[in-house]
Amino acid sequence: MLSFCEMRRRSYLAAQPRSITPPPEKVPSSVAITGTGTSTSMWTAWTSSPKDQAGNPLPSVNPNSLTTESNPWTVNANDTLDSIDARTEKLKEGPLAWLMKKEFSSKLNTHHVMLKVSPSFMGGRLHNQFVSTACPDPFLGLNGPAPDGCVAVFCSSNSAGTAIQHYHIPVTDLSPAPPRKKNQQCLVLDGSHRGSICNVAKCNIKKNTMDIVIAPSTSINLRFDQICLVEQVRTTT
Repeated sequence: MLSFCEMRRRSYLAAQPRSITPPPEKVPSSVAITGTGTSTSMWTAWTSSPKDQAGNPLPSVNPNSLTTESNPWTVNANDTLDSIDARTEKLKEGPLAWLMKKEFSSKLNTHHVMLKVSPSFMGGRLHNQFVSTACPDPFLGLNGPAPDGCVAVFCSSNSAGTAIQHYHIPVTDLSPAPPRKKNQQCLVLDGSHRGSICNVAKCNIKKNTMDIVIAPSTSINLRFDQICLVEQVRTTT
């Protein structure tokens, strides 16, 4: 029996081809190798679902999500508009809000409003003197209409004797001028006598207060921030 089986095995092998190629190793289709490189399906599978070393999916970044709102170096037009609106509101709420609104227009027809100038304007050149608003319109002087947020004023020049100089000064650089002595005139900006022009009866520079005459025998005490020094227009013939 053994001899018969051996004979059958040899006859079977003799009937097969001489060179038998082993079947190729099965490779997954997503990582198929051709020649010395890999197919694009390998990189497509990697980029579509990247994973870390532990095999967990990594978060993908969408280029469309990188808008200007997330970029701190990009100027937003809305920010610029907001800053302009904020500056405009600041001008309206400054120390000369009453003048910007022309609330006392009837008084400005006959009186110049006296104002102090901030040291930040023109390097402080006008800081030690008062300037006067144009009359009857504090926004229109000999230099023409004042730009938005500015007041048309004039004062005597420090370097040219009694020559008069005209300026357009931003309202943020101006504040009401206080009285300096008795018998000066002031425009009342606050209180029950708001809008009245009264004479100064007594001035206390140290306390920043003064007494103004509201009747022949009656006077009231006000702070400097409640009044503004004015000067009556001189008529010429």
